[in-house]
Amino acid sequence: MKVILNPDKDIIDLARQQFKSNGGYCPCVLPQFRNDATHCRCAEFKKQLEEGIEGECHCGIFIAVKD
Repeated sequence: MKVILNPDKDIIDLARQQFKSNGGYCPCVLPQFRNDATHCRCAEFKKQLEEGIEGECHCGIFIAVKD
């Protein structure tokens, strides 16, 4: 598996702005649920990579694709 950035520049720009304002946590996660598992790259996406599942991360900034 390899990880690429979403080709949609608007999604990348929005996510990066949100990462800057919230300390690098997934922009889709409410503040009360921020922890190591929700820091970008979140645990959910890392598990997706380990399992060889293609697709976007929760916030859509990263995409897992087969080599």
